[in-house]
Amino acid sequence: MIVRQENEEVHIDMYIIVSYGTKISEIAHNVQSMVKYTLDKTVGLAVESVNIYVQGVRVTTP
Repeated sequence: MIVRQENEEVHIDMYIIVSYGTKISEIAHNVQSMVKYTLDKTVGLAVESVNIYVQGVRVTTP
């Protein structure tokens, strides 16, 4: 995770690995929402953007 501050705006870049069969867009949206919400509620930090970068897909064998 990389946190950048540009002027008065905070930007976060997150690199994640998702499980095979999950809906990547839904996972990315949920992570963005949770990060923004958590930082706002716990430390009062308004985040301008949360950028999600999918680094790979994990395949689990039964």
